[in-house]
Amino acid sequence: MTQHSSKYLHQQQRDLIRQLSRRWLWRSELPTWLLIIAVYSGWFMTLIYWQTLGLFPATVLLIWFTAWYMSLQHELIHGHPTPWRWCNQLLGTLPLAVWYPYGLYRDSHLAHHNNDRLTLPVDDPESYYFSAESWRRFSPWQRKVIHLRNTFFGRLLLAPLLDIVQTLASAVNAFRYRQGKAMIMWLVHGGLLAALLTWMARCDFSPLYFVVVISYPALALTKIRSFLEHRPLTTRWRARSSMRPGCCGGCCF
Repeated sequence: MTQHSSKYLHQQQRDLIRQLSRRWLWRSELPTWLLIIAVYSGWFMTLIYWQTLGLFPATVLLIWFTAWYMSLQHELIHGHPTPWRWCNQLLGTLPLAVWYPYGLYRDSHLAHHNNDRLTLPVDDPESYYFSAESWRRFSPWQRKVIHLRNTFFGRLLLAPLLDIVQTLASAVNAFRYRQGKAMIMWLVHGGLLAALLTWMARCDFSPLYFVVVISYPALALTKIRSFLEHRPLTTRWRARSSMRPGCCGGCCF
């Protein structure tokens, strides 16, 4: 974050952080390391032993671990558990959640925290709001989609689809306009995803089933927090959809 990040915290919070940072548990990042072990071991062991567990229990567990993995990626992006960016990236690059290259999510989310003007549509790439000028340009059906997406059930059922469409569009644009950095991210992501789905098939678990029945609900679960965090508080900005170029699917983890 920038030097303006202190505006996110009041003095009592800063004092508490200073106090906690002196503790061994804080400095060791042990909770984050335990989380990494739990997520990876839980995800892979569930797939390996899914026939023993049964399809329904395995499905529920995989949805949970996949959503949890996306939350873990969020912590990795914010500098946990190591001070080395390359190391944290290695811990979060596997596409267990299918849709987002870690690097694109990282760049978009750090831009979201680049200043203290959170949620403002011009400054925040993960904002859920539109300026009044942008809102006037939308057709009635687009406004209805936006309103639906910003309900609780719309966030669960519709928002993941909008995110996926936007993410795939960004992948197409990366190759269409020869965006070198993004192209490399997508190629690495695609290669790892192909290897992961191939291994999944060798475990007699359908890759198509995983993509449709597991990864989509897992992505929907991550939308609950963004729904609670980004509800409109004023009428200055209209609620926005996630379909904004460069928003990495509008993810707000």
